[in-house]
Amino acid sequence: MLNRVDKNEKRQKRHLRSRQYIIGTAEKPRLNVYRSLSNIYAQVINDVTGETIVAASTVEKDLKANYGGNTEAAKAVGKAIAEKALAKGIIIPINAKYFDYSNINQFSYSSFKYTK
Repeated sequence: MLNRVDKNEKRQKRHLRSRQYIIGTAEKPRLNVYRSLSNIYAQVINDVTGETIVAASTVEKDLKANYGGNTEAAKAVGKAIAEKALAKGIIIPINAKYFDYSNINQFSYSSFKYTK
């Protein structure tokens, strides 16, 4: 029998390696982005207290009707989370990305553009 490589397991190992160095604090929270097949989720997290400060996704009522998991949705979620973070006085640092998709790149560009 062939031993199959589990792509999700390899992704989780990469994630844990990089998470050793990325820790969200109150002054500099961590931005977490997850892309499923149909939606995009983003959170700004304070790892010291273990709380989600700001969250945005295409599941929310105002974004759900217009977008799915496409590039336009990534731009909209990036803008939404940037606006919510700025309303709370948080500047979002763009740390790392674990998925190499154009949607995530559009999200990062969109959120970075609105926080400058």
